[in-house]
Order: sequence, then C-alpha cells, then structure tokens
Amino acid sequence: MTGRLPGRVLLICAIVLVVVGAGVLIAVATEPVSFGWTAYAPLSETTFTPVVRGLESRNGILGAVLLVIGLMGLAFWAGLRVGARRRSG
Repeated sequence: MTGRLPGRVLLICAIVLVVVGAGVLIAVATEPVSFGWTAYAPLSETTFTPVVRGLESRNGILGAVLLVIGLMGLAFWAGLRVGARRRSG
C-alpha cells in the first residue's frame, strides 16, 4: 500500500495543476488585451487590428505553464503505471 502512495500523490497534484491551469486560461481568455498597435496594409484603405486573447498577460503565461506541468505530470504517472504493469506481468 505504501508503494502506491507517491503515485497517487503525483496523480492528484497533476490533476490539480491541470484544472487550475485551465481555469486560469479560461479566466484570462475572457479579459480583453490591448497592445496599442495596428498594422496598415500597403496600398489599402483597411486597417488590421489583431484579436489577442490570453497568453500575452502574466496570468495567461502562468496558466499555460501550470497546464503544461500538470499534463507532463499526468504523462509521467501514466508511464509509471505502464512500466509497473509490464514489470509485474
């Protein structure tokens, strides 16, 4: 039973990181971000204004980092499970 405890802790921490990271990204995606610049097309009367969402703010970067670390933790946990199954079977 004690051999499974670190794996369960890793799984729980990874799931929490994925949920928190995704929550931060969803919260940041609803906030408008403005850069204050526009691009003008040559020989045209139109102005291009990019739609920017999320990753340009510090919170967006933090959410993406937490999400990626959580997904890496889940992948590591899955690898441990597959490796343990092959060793025992």
